[in-house]
Amino acid sequence: TILFVLVSFVDAYFPKWPAWKRFLTYLLVITPVSLIAEMTVVNLGLRSYSAEALQLINGLYIGSTNVPWSAVYYIPVFMALCIGFAKYWIAVYDDRPVVPIRRQPWLRRLIVAFLAVFLYEVVIEPMVVNA
Repeated sequence: TILFVLVSFVDAYFPKWPAWKRFLTYLLVITPVSLIAEMTVVNLGLRSYSAEALQLINGLYIGSTNVPWSAVYYIPVFMALCIGFAKYWIAVYDDRPVVPIRRQPWLRRLIVAFLAVFLYEVVIEPMVVNA
């Protein structure tokens, strides 16, 4: 819900901004909001980390919370993937063309896609070790 409200708000109030500026705005707002939400649910005992994840954390927590510093990295990377997924399906649902119509900077998009996959792999690695 937080994600869709934020995307709708930014898109409604800043429609003339380029996509990359709106995307950065999404991430700059959603990261602290999600970090506070993570701190809240962990400290209330609604969410906890596995023993394997706790071994990787090595006691590096944000202040007196039980949230690891790695969340500062994981949250924006995961949210970037969620935002991309949501924006794609919103376009499909609204019957807007998903295939680019005009000339696109394909090399830049390929590099960004590669970087996104690489960062996602860094996020996933502790989960794979956990399995």
